[in-house]
Amino acid sequence: MRWWHGRFLGAQPAFLLPPVPSASLIDFPAAALLGLICAALAIIFVTLMVKGPYHVEKLAGRLGLPLWALPPIGGVLVGMIGIAFPQVLGIGYEATSTALHGGYGLSLLLFLVAAKLLATMLTLSFRFGGGMFSPSIYLGAMAGAAFGALAGTVLGEGAAAPAFFAIVGMGALSGAVLGAPISTTLIVFELTQSYEASVAVLLAVSLATVVTQAITRGNVFQKQIELRGYTLREGPQRLILQTVRVRDFMTPISRLNKEISMAGAVLYADDTLGKALGLLKAENLDGAPVKSRYGEQKVIGYISREDALLAYNQRLVEEHEERNG
Repeated sequence: MRWWHGRFLGAQPAFLLPPVPSASLIDFPAAALLGLICAALAIIFVTLMVKGPYHVEKLAGRLGLPLWALPPIGGVLVGMIGIAFPQVLGIGYEATSTALHGGYGLSLLLFLVAAKLLATMLTLSFRFGGGMFSPSIYLGAMAGAAFGALAGTVLGEGAAAPAFFAIVGMGALSGAVLGAPISTTLIVFELTQSYEASVAVLLAVSLATVVTQAITRGNVFQKQIELRGYTLREGPQRLILQTVRVRDFMTPISRLNKEISMAGAVLYADDTLGKALGLLKAENLDGAPVKSRYGEQKVIGYISREDALLAYNQRLVEEHEERNG
């Protein structure tokens, strides 16, 4: 198993952390300030990653561009950024390691933050494959290193080394973007084995997450789901009403042993459970025929109010069992 891991994934971790410098009392208020800065970056990041694909797709439709034409255009734009700042290309672990070891100056760090934000937005908006975790780690490390350089200028030798704040920023920004403050704190502790760094990360990521969630109303993954019409804030009950379809619980026409009246309202097979329950209640119906939305729109089944309520209850039980194991 170790041979397999070393052969395909490499024998070294993704990036090597420098020895974590010791922190003084003044570094913890500084970490809180860094948490607020990471919150601002996280809000920008989430907004760009959620709104960017929507606006690019809308612009492509207005210009008559097919979706397959978007990746080449996006590749050219990202390539232009890469010519100026090659550090933003790829996953970014090498650049992150360099920042953690203090290999970049303040001006370059600030440029890399802006360039990575833009490159990641273009990558996702123009339908390239990509994720959120690595860019958030990258941005946090760059922002933290830049903050550490400024703190060293302002506070002098009383401030911790930039590497300390790079680690704090890495945990704070990624935790705020992903909505996982505890997990990122534990990751930092596992990587550094430093209680001082872990406490500073916990302070920064807590502030960053609270501010980010208050403004964006969810992490980046929740916002992407909501953009597709699903709401998670109201719990599994709301999601069940939005995702279960009439075809999932209807009785097929071949199994019915009674005549179907077409006088009342009609549902379609791809209507949601929530729409079905709302229609049956609004029309005061005990049931409704189900049609196919396409072709000749033939009647393919029937649902009763009892069928809809039973399907809803069954999904609630399944959700409870899944959450509580």
